[in-house]
Amino acid sequence: MAGRDAGVRIEGLREFRRDLKSVNREADRELAKEFRGIARDVAADARSRAPKRSGEYARSIKVYSEKGGASIGSRLPQAGVLHWGGTIRPKGKEIRFARRPVVVEAADRMEQEIFDRAGDAVDRAARKNGWK
Repeated sequence: MAGRDAGVRIEGLREFRRDLKSVNREADRELAKEFRGIARDVAADARSRAPKRSGEYARSIKVYSEKGGASIGSRLPQAGVLHWGGTIRPKGKEIRFARRPVVVEAADRMEQEIFDRAGDAVDRAARKNGWK
């Protein structure tokens, strides 16, 4: 997706993961795996609501691993126009696309579930390492 206009941030998570890595790298890997699972569910919801004229855009919405988490987007050249809306002029004929931020909308719809699942994952990692 071109640019970032939404994300989920959990205050203190970066510090928790830093401390967790210093104590137990495997627990941090398990936590990252759970976060990618959450992102896969958001991506699946976004794919189900993406424009389906050819289906190419919906199929292109993927989860990408990042340091400390995951992101969701599409690497199609037209993904930015589909997300932000816009106008293209092939052969001089104007074609307008309405804004369809399907990934952001999926994250908004699932916001409470994302926070609940992320919190549960952090709690499990903390308990597993004897933290309260």
